[in-house]
Amino acid sequence: MPVDAAIQIIVGGVAFGSVYALVAVGTVFIWKSMNVLNFAQGQFLLLCSYLTIIGFHRGLGWPIGTSLLAALAATGLLGAVFAKTVFERIRKQPLITTVIATMGLSLIMENVVLLWFGPRPYAFAGFLGRQMIWIGNVGFLANHVLAFSITLAILALLAVALRYTMVGRVIRAAAYDKETAGLMGIPVPRFLSSTFAFAVMLAGLAGILVVPVTFLTLDLGTSVGYKAFAGIVIGGFGSIPGAIVGGYIIGLLEGVGTVALGTGYRDVLAFLVMLLVLLLRPHGIFGVTEVERI
Repeated sequence: MPVDAAIQIIVGGVAFGSVYALVAVGTVFIWKSMNVLNFAQGQFLLLCSYLTIIGFHRGLGWPIGTSLLAALAATGLLGAVFAKTVFERIRKQPLITTVIATMGLSLIMENVVLLWFGPRPYAFAGFLGRQMIWIGNVGFLANHVLAFSITLAILALLAVALRYTMVGRVIRAAAYDKETAGLMGIPVPRFLSSTFAFAVMLAGLAGILVVPVTFLTLDLGTSVGYKAFAGIVIGGFGSIPGAIVGGYIIGLLEGVGTVALGTGYRDVLAFLVMLLVLLLRPHGIFGVTEVERI
């Protein structure tokens, strides 16, 4: 394989991996705080993308930055409402109950998007349009670099906030032991709603990063959500570093699969690796062994 082609595969894989990592981190956040496995994370990405691009930017004529902020706020508010009214009630139920509930929510959200915006696919050039970055004879999309840069900045800020700020300590304390945290004066229900809102906003931002390098279609949320989940499995279920590493592994495997197998079968390699991890190391790269019968 020529060196320039290999570089393009790596850059593209890192860009898509950034998207999967953001969605995966949000999913792990919800799991660690609420014990809810949110299979609707991809549909929150879908909703935020449609609201930003079709609802606010093209529909109302707002600037793309304003549209993104408004869509993120709406997505976060919707997530907080769901967390308060639905997920707070089921988080102590068996795992299979929460899985069924979130899968049902994903179907509802996807059909709501279909009713509001229709089945038509949309193209969106993003903040940087079709600009290319050239290093010698190697060119790649500036939107790829933007996706990686924004993701890296968010993950770095998140790591610092969780480790060194009072809010981060409160989040970790409440996630570790909600009952004790409540006895110490931490408003646990508000914490759970805020955490869920933040997690789905991460997914919404990931959608705006991925649409410029693909298309906005109704199956985008399902596709990204499943690949983010595969990254969680590879990295280690319940591990935030594992979710990040797993997301980037899926992105790179997707790039290799595109070259080796073609666009139609590019996901085969990533999911084969996920199955191998489940067979050889079920708890993933960074996870710990934990068994729960559902």
